[in-house]
Amino acid sequence: MDNSAPFTTDTGEFPGEDICSGIHSGRRYLLLPAVIPLLFTFFFSWSAFHYGTPGFRVDKTQHGLHVSTVFQQNNPIRTGDLIIAINNEPYREILGHLALHPDSSGQPPASITLKRDNQAITFAPRLFAVTWPLYFSIAWPHLLLIALFLLLGSLALFRAPAKEPAGLFFFMLCWFATTIATTLPSHFGLLQPEIISLSFFAITLSNWLAFAGFAHFTCRFPRERDLCAQRPWLVIFLYGMPPLLALVPTLYAAGMTSAFFSDLQRFRNIALPFIILGSFGKHCIDLKHLKSPFAKNQVKLTLAAYWISFAPYFFFYLLPNLFYDQPLISFRIVLLAATILPAAYLVALLRYRLLGVDRLISRILAYFITISLLTLCYGFLLALIKRWLFGRQIISEEFFLLFLFAIALTLNPLVNQLQKLIDHAFFRYRSNNNILLYTFSQELAATLQFDDLVSLIIEKLPHQLQVTKCGLALLEDHDSRLYPTTISLDTLLQPASRFIRLFNSGVQVIFSQEEQDDEQLNIELNSLRQAGFTLALPLRGNSPTLTGILLLGPRKDGGLFREDDIRLLATLANQITIALKNSLHYTSMIESKQQLEILFSKVVQTEKMAALGEMSATLAHEIKNPLGIIRSSAQYLAEAKRSDDITQEMLTYIIDEVDDLNIILSNILGLAKFKDPLFRPIDLHKELPLLCDQWRHGDDHNPGIRLHCEVDQQLPLFYGDLQQLRQVLLNLLRNSEDALAGPGNIFLQVQGQEDFVLIRVADDGPGIAEEHIDELFGKFFTTREDGLGLGLTVCRQIIQAHHGTITMDNGKKGGAEVRIRLPLQPGTVAQLDTNNNEKR
Repeated sequence: MDNSAPFTTDTGEFPGEDICSGIHSGRRYLLLPAVIPLLFTFFFSWSAFHYGTPGFRVDKTQHGLHVSTVFQQNNPIRTGDLIIAINNEPYREILGHLALHPDSSGQPPASITLKRDNQAITFAPRLFAVTWPLYFSIAWPHLLLIALFLLLGSLALFRAPAKEPAGLFFFMLCWFATTIATTLPSHFGLLQPEIISLSFFAITLSNWLAFAGFAHFTCRFPRERDLCAQRPWLVIFLYGMPPLLALVPTLYAAGMTSAFFSDLQRFRNIALPFIILGSFGKHCIDLKHLKSPFAKNQVKLTLAAYWISFAPYFFFYLLPNLFYDQPLISFRIVLLAATILPAAYLVALLRYRLLGVDRLISRILAYFITISLLTLCYGFLLALIKRWLFGRQIISEEFFLLFLFAIALTLNPLVNQLQKLIDHAFFRYRSNNNILLYTFSQELAATLQFDDLVSLIIEKLPHQLQVTKCGLALLEDHDSRLYPTTISLDTLLQPASRFIRLFNSGVQVIFSQEEQDDEQLNIELNSLRQAGFTLALPLRGNSPTLTGILLLGPRKDGGLFREDDIRLLATLANQITIALKNSLHYTSMIESKQQLEILFSKVVQTEKMAALGEMSATLAHEIKNPLGIIRSSAQYLAEAKRSDDITQEMLTYIIDEVDDLNIILSNILGLAKFKDPLFRPIDLHKELPLLCDQWRHGDDHNPGIRLHCEVDQQLPLFYGDLQQLRQVLLNLLRNSEDALAGPGNIFLQVQGQEDFVLIRVADDGPGIAEEHIDELFGKFFTTREDGLGLGLTVCRQIIQAHHGTITMDNGKKGGAEVRIRLPLQPGTVAQLDTNNNEKR
């Protein structure tokens, strides 16, 4: 995988083996051109130390050496003087000295002839030694620029992807560095004809090679628009054009006379405007035809750098030098501005944070406009204030401080507003991303149904993001799915998919517009493009496991996805991941609930059948004896005529047994068709003693058993169903007397406990066997031979309907003890339980 692959990591960089593997071994030989600028720098620096300096700087023109700066007044020379001869050798011959006088040896200049105000002045120059402080004060910009160009070229050579024209970029910068090195003699004012001539030839040749290499590089960059591929004639033309365009007008103007070299000085750079404008135009055309967002942003970055780099050179140095034979700015300023373009090309070659190019350009443009407006505003206001206040300096200084204060308050808001306008006008950038993220995240969090969530992502998200379409790929162990189901991306869901491998390796986004060396990856990218998607993001959230892939189509406005867009989409992908996991868990929980309900219904049905079988067996046992007595009695009466007494006795047996059967059936029906209690106020002080008296005088009471009834005198009013509570207490009293089976005592006590009533029924009988305690309230459990085992079950059902509790255990002093705890107002408790259930 090379560095141009259409994916980024979480740092915004574009990973690749080339970036991480160090120097490309096949490019090491390209380091050789770096020796050339270093050799020229060393030679001209040695010449400065060896010959000394006259104390002024000169610039080569067509007619002479123009004195641009005097840094030490040792000679009768002024800024603006024009040196037209050295050692009586005219300037036009000095430029071609090495060609015209190849056998001459370097001698210090004995005389200098300069032109000042149309007068020729000749004098013997005085030279003084160059010290190290003086050397660095003059040469530091050259040394810095040479080192910078070589550093930029080396970074591109060693760190750029293998397919990028990094070697050509390094070759071009080496010759630009050589051009800088060949200007050192002019800055030190070296007046030896041999050095001036060598500098002239070297700067001419290096300029031709540097700009020809620049044209060659721009024709091959970006690599998606390589114009030199299979066009060798174009390369020959590019390298032949600069010398050809310079030599033809030179020969036409001067022929092969001594003026040839001075005219060549004038025309040597004539090809540069064509190269610069041609390269700029080529990149403008590239921007129209390129499809890859990275390649487009590469070109955008370089086009923005063109204006900053070449505008000073073109308008303030080259054109004035061609038409007026003298530039308006120094070559040092030109070089400083020119470093911006190779730096931009380096960033483009390395493909570092290319998604933020639009924002970078708009920010720089906003600052440029702001600074220009503030400068014009200050100049206009300062002129007005001086005119109104008659030029009073103190007022102007105060106004300047106020103006600085106003700038401090308005600079950042003004820049931000300008950037928004530029973004909207040129880059079609949306600035409501935070609002979009907030509102859509809320919708995601509120959607639990899986189908609704998929519909929200597929149908509503494209409208929110202003993209053509959205897709969703869910990756599961045995069931990978694509939404919408109409798209076909089978290769994307395979376990060996390059997409899945890239996302598992930490890639944060994949673009589909660029062709790669990996054939399988190209197949997947092509299928993604055919499906109408340009962007893919992983759905993994905070988990290392890949949940799915979010697919996005191109923007509706035709713009490119920016770095801010990718950050927004990455955050949105995390939100979608969380929502999908919640929805899948919710769906799984619903399915589990449905399965549990089915299992529960089966268990309930099984328990019902078991209870029915148990009840049938019990009923068969309980009904069999009465039916046997009834049948034998009826049969005895039917065999012969009996006496009236015997007949009456038999009929009494039959009636008693029918009554027993009726009781059994009533108990079963009461358990099956239980009615909710009807809560009404009950005066326990009155009702419980009355109940005890009725029991004492009833037929079921054993006179040998004493019933003790005790009711708390402070007991408040109680709410309940009197008939049901009577049924419970009578059942408990009957059970106690059955357990005593002889003389004994039964205690019925009622006490108040805050908002509850405690009813205690105890006896001094044999108590309950330990093995039966846990089974007392079970259906059909009984220790009596004639019992059905439903009495205590019905009692518990009634007490629970009153929102109370009933327990049964052995007393501390022996016997059995039943404890019933009931709320004073069971209806209020029922209402609270209903409200709590509704809240849940």
